[in-house]
Amino acid sequence: MAGSCRHLCAILALCIFVQTCGQQTSCGAANKTDAVAIVYVFNQQNWVDRLQEVEGKMKLERTNDIVSLAKDIDACLANPCHTKATCSDNPAPALNATCICYPGYIGDGLAKGDGCSGVWLTKKMSWVVNSTGPSYVSSNKGVTYVAATALDGDDRTSWWAVTERYHNNWYIVLDLEVPTTLTRIAAFKLLKSQVGSPYDWENVVTVTDVETGAGRREFGGFEGTARYWRFVVTKTPSGWQPWLTELNFYGLLSGANVALGKTAFQTSNHSGTASLAVDGITTTDYSSGSCTHTVLEGEANPAWWVDLGELYVVSRVVIFNRQDCCAKRLNPFNIHIGDSPQVTMNPRCGGDIQINVSQPAISVSCQGMKGRYVGVRLPGDSRVLTLCEVQVVPDYSKMWKKLGCWEDRFDRAIPSMEGTDHRLDGSYSSRFDPIMKCYIVAKDRGYKVFAVQHSGQCFSSATAADNYIGYE
Repeated sequence: MAGSCRHLCAILALCIFVQTCGQQTSCGAANKTDAVAIVYVFNQQNWVDRLQEVEGKMKLERTNDIVSLAKDIDACLANPCHTKATCSDNPAPALNATCICYPGYIGDGLAKGDGCSGVWLTKKMSWVVNSTGPSYVSSNKGVTYVAATALDGDDRTSWWAVTERYHNNWYIVLDLEVPTTLTRIAAFKLLKSQVGSPYDWENVVTVTDVETGAGRREFGGFEGTARYWRFVVTKTPSGWQPWLTELNFYGLLSGANVALGKTAFQTSNHSGTASLAVDGITTTDYSSGSCTHTVLEGEANPAWWVDLGELYVVSRVVIFNRQDCCAKRLNPFNIHIGDSPQVTMNPRCGGDIQINVSQPAISVSCQGMKGRYVGVRLPGDSRVLTLCEVQVVPDYSKMWKKLGCWEDRFDRAIPSMEGTDHRLDGSYSSRFDPIMKCYIVAKDRGYKVFAVQHSGQCFSSATAADNYIGYE
């Protein structure tokens, strides 16, 4: 009998402790809700006693309706999800939660599982747009040690700038082509700029305790999002210019959040502008300066929306809510998706949505709705809208139409794009989500048709739409 009692408690995940089964009870658990303490007790007949304190009085209920009992438990309270994942309590009879990694992260989302992580980005030599120079030229080897060699993936080459001793602050400026979130680097000082030349540099991280000598050095503990980056070697022990073999970046997958850096609007402004919800910063403290805010006195049906620039099929929308104060202000809210810039005229994704105010973010499934504009609206009078970040995750698999399969010949109708873009570098057999990346590169170039072979090898061109049926 003791084993069955323990098994029942384990299934319901209600027990804080397990004790030997006696005549009356097998185990108990406490759940603290708003001003209500509830104790559940399982007896030998598999009935459930619920002893509930309401306004100082104890009330005893007995039920064998395990499903309705489970509704009282929010599985997210146990923090089962990774810190970079949303947590959604699954409705009864399920007794667990769903964890989904934030856009750009990969993993199972579980705190005690694989969690959520970024990836080491595939580098491209063309990212380098400027550097301290001139570069050293070897007279006997005929080799120029340019900055781009630090991104060629070859540890036998290196960057070597020609400068006087104690020049210090040797730099490389990079254009990553799209706004990219970085969280780790093999570097010394890293700055970012949201705009191109003239740049507006912001310091992201500075490392001063770098071990001297050869070998790989990795530095993390930061997160920044921008298209333009400036890597700086502030000084060297000898005072002479550094020999930099390779520069590596660890960050989030690009294309996972299509709202990042796009143009945003809101119905009014208190002190937090609309663009702050698409700046890539997911901090949920308003004092950090990265959350939006409509007028403080409130208004009827305040709204925020982003122009994605083109139509997307939307898989889900992730919203980061303010946590330092006023988290309940967001409830309830609506999400609108469509092609009208009058965003509230667009269809709604779901109805009135409620966020768990104890959680920093919510992931809302929109099941393939289409639109160029994605908006958040608070229905009702005297509402104040604050958003710390809004991420829009596309469903790329629904944004293309399969035309069929054709014979492959040596003289191909569609040329390969392998290696022509940093998203298509390396081996396609080990590339993460290779079909999606092939589609994005082709779309970015304005190509109408793309092809994939061997589950990843990418082909496309400006004339692919005319030539793909060449070998029927």
